[in-house]
Amino acid sequence: MNKYLQAILFKRGIDNVSQLRADEKDEFARLQRMTDRVHQLETEFITVEGIEKFCRKEKEEIEKQWHDNVDITDKKEIYLKVQHKIYDSLIKYIKSPKAEREQLINYLEGLAK
Repeated sequence: MNKYLQAILFKRGIDNVSQLRADEKDEFARLQRMTDRVHQLETEFITVEGIEKFCRKEKEEIEKQWHDNVDITDKKEIYLKVQHKIYDSLIKYIKSPKAEREQLINYLEGLAK
């Protein structure tokens, strides 16, 4: 468990994650995954591929929340949509030069046939 998350639980008098309510467990699990990813980014060299991978994982987590949680408030849904759009835009931005290159190569290969 991340030392910061552990400190938050300790401050609230919680010794074990099992003492949390279901919604708190979900939020704790989300924060744990996020801190694990941040730690992973801190221990590795940051690369464009690593950033893209991070964005894809975060985007997948948001999509999972949409599918798993039917009781999402309007405010949270808007928040998730904004986050999703940001991660999606970053992925498209990272991928666009490669996609354009591939498109040009396909075009030139088509001309050569």
